[in-house]
Amino acid sequence: MGDFNAKTGNKECLQPVAGLHTIHDFSNENGNMLIQFAISNRLIIKSTMFPHKHTHLGTWRIPESK
Repeated sequence: MGDFNAKTGNKECLQPVAGLHTIHDFSNENGNMLIQFAISNRLIIKSTMFPHKHTHLGTWRIPESK
C-alpha cells in the first residue's frame, strides 16, 4: 500500500475524526484524503487523539545533518 505521508491538521472541525494532538497546523492533500476516508468509513485516526512525548513527535535524522 505504501506510505501516505499524510499530515492532518489540528482544526476543531476535524476533532471527531482527528484529534487535536498533531504536530501539523494544516492538512496536506494526502491528509485530506485520509480524513475523508475516515469520515466515510466511520473511522478515527487514533494517533492524533492522545498527546505524545516530545521526542516521539519528530522524524529521525542523521546526527551529522542539519
